[in-house]
Parts: sequence; C-alpha cells; structure tokens
Amino acid sequence: MKRPPAAILTAHEMDRERRDLYVEGTTDQAFLEWLVDSRISPRARVVPVDYVDIPEPDDGGGNRGRLLNFLTMVASEEADIRGLVDADFDRLFGVAGDAPPNAWLTDHRDLESYVLAVENFDAAIRGGCGLVGPSAADMFASMADAALFLASVRVVSLRQSLKLPISKGTWIRHVKCADGKVVEVKRQPLATGLLQAAGHSLKVREKFLTDVERTAEELAAHAPRDVLHGKDCMLILTKQLSSTTVEVDDAGRLVRGTFQRNRLHEFATLAAVVEYLAGA
Repeated sequence: MKRPPAAILTAHEMDRERRDLYVEGTTDQAFLEWLVDSRISPRARVVPVDYVDIPEPDDGGGNRGRLLNFLTMVASEEADIRGLVDADFDRLFGVAGDAPPNAWLTDHRDLESYVLAVENFDAAIRGGCGLVGPSAADMFASMADAALFLASVRVVSLRQSLKLPISKGTWIRHVKCADGKVVEVKRQPLATGLLQAAGHSLKVREKFLTDVERTAEELAAHAPRDVLHGKDCMLILTKQLSSTTVEVDDAGRLVRGTFQRNRLHEFATLAAVVEYLAGA
C-alpha cells in the first residue's frame, strides 16, 4: 500500500529508532538485503519508492525522479531516512551536487554497474550457464559496443529533451546476435522507432544519429561502469545468450548473483549503505 510522505514522517515521529533506506525498485531492495544479510539492524528497512505516494516529476525520470523528489521533501525533517539512487550521468556531467544530502549516489552509473565486469560475466556465463564458447571477454566487448550506442542515445535524448522511450526496451529487436556476440545494431530503424514513438519528425533522424555518434566518442573515454545503462546491458546479454545453446529470460538475474561480498570495500558508497543498514 502506498503511503504519502506525511504519513511516513508521522511513523518516524512515533518511532524515533526507525531507520529507512529507500531505493528505486524491488531489485535494488533484494540485492541490498542479500548483501547485508543477517547483519541488518532490527531498526532498519529497505523500502522501494513504489510504496511512496508521490508523483513522477514533470520532466520524467521514473522511479529515480520520484525517489529524489521524496528524499528532497524529507531531507530537513528529523527522520532517519536515506536513499540509494542511481548516479546515472549526474557525476559524469558534474551535477551530482544537486542531489539532496540524504541521498547516496551509486559508486558508478547504476546498480548493475557493480557487476558490470568481464569477471562477473565469466562467472555467470561459464559457471552459471555452462557455456563453453565464446569467451566472456568477447561477449562483454560486443555487448559494451552496442550498449555504448544506447547510452549515447540516452544522453542525446536527455540533452535535447527528446524524451525517447528507451527504457521500454523495444529497441532490442534491432540488435542482431549470433553465436553469443552482437553482430549488428540496426541504427537507422532503431532511431526511427524511438523518434516516432516520442512524436518527433523523421526529418531530424540524420542529425540525431550524427549527434549520437559524437556523443559515443565522448562517452568512450570513460569506464563502461560509468556510462553504460545496466538494464540495457542485461537485455543485450539476454539476447546474446539466446543466440547460443543457452536460453534465459533475464541475464541480469544471473549476473547480479556474481557480486562478491568480500570485495565490498572497493565500493565506498555501497559499503556505507551496508554499514547504515547494519548499524546498531
């Protein structure tokens, strides 16, 4: 049941020991609860923002925007409420300081970035799926190539306020895979579908693709974890696996499970979140 912010604050007034960490979705909740495991304080809860009765911002932003709005609303209140929010492109573009003080931004782009590495793919693909070939390094490289194009589409959409429905994932039909690798991203039909879905004239398509290409060159200078959208990567990997002898519904479920707790110290923000949940 959704509760308005006022009701949540009232609950905290009645129970001053309460400690809530709000997150963008149930996947984030499950991952964090698994990560902290039995160390979690009886005072602490991980709560998806879906349980908060707060509208999406006018400029879009989905659950991320809703979570940031909620955290801003309660930041000055005497309530132990924090949030873990996808860094998205905020840190990369120098606007991370706009986040409210009770918000933690993920160490890299989003939750999936914690497992966005060849070694995690290797554990999922060979250890989890029993796939002999191709190598995890080759699969990761071809996935990252395709995901960089999608990341660039996202940035151009954001910068030009195009509001392209990239998160719906319908673009995946324009990604062609064979033997575990991405062999083609059909850029023109992919751009056509997104522009049409957002109500834009196709007259802007060529300029749009040129802008995307330039943006890809800009993003390529950064580590994949900082620029690639995790859910894009997992959707592409799902299709890559489907082009082999392995069929999975959601590769993200496999890869997220490869996070190693003993490497938590490598991620300062994630370690701080765990300590918050585990603190007495």
